[in-house]
Amino acid sequence: MIFVTKQHSLFADEYNQLTEVVYHVVYGKTLLSFEWVEGLRGLLLIECYAWPLRLLNLIGLDTAFLVRYNIYVLHIAYLIFGDFYFLKFGQAYLGTKSLDLAFLLRITSAIYADFMSRPFGNTVEEILFLCGAYYFKRVYDGSSSTKHILRFALVVPVSFLIRNTAAILWFPPLLWILFNKPRLIPYFFTTSVPLFLFSLVNDYRFYGRWLIPFI
Repeated sequence: MIFVTKQHSLFADEYNQLTEVVYHVVYGKTLLSFEWVEGLRGLLLIECYAWPLRLLNLIGLDTAFLVRYNIYVLHIAYLIFGDFYFLKFGQAYLGTKSLDLAFLLRITSAIYADFMSRPFGNTVEEILFLCGAYYFKRVYDGSSSTKHILRFALVVPVSFLIRNTAAILWFPPLLWILFNKPRLIPYFFTTSVPLFLFSLVNDYRFYGRWLIPFI
């Protein structure tokens, strides 16, 4: 609905911070905004959206139509995944009645449509928050499921590597885990170290130098 009603409006973050960069990592022929020239952003978010275009290019099906719209089809799938976790998050924190109202407000909000659903990075950050908050609630309530613990331990470093200001959000839950469930700390090393190394090498391949992006 958002992309049908707003497809002819211009939103700078939609293009400058993702679509143009995705085209660049696959074809290397686009003009990049300053943050992608100066090495201020990491490529992990871009990789979340670039893989279909890489595949289309590899098998020779990267027609103009598919190049233009593959990112948006994938984005719609991510939005649906986010809606699923919004419901799980709401059931865990709000209850059914409050969740119904929250969901109605969410899908009818022009601000949400413009600033959360259109900019790809904001969408992924929201999804990661919903997933992380849901699994933290399960851990906080006493779940000892390895699945729940690992998923939470995966969401936190991915959030940080996509935008390191996410550390502000996850610092209190991690502090609670440190003091109340220190046995879970090794799970975070298990997920964080491989992700950090992958991100470090991937950024080097793009920028041509070793760096740690900071926005």
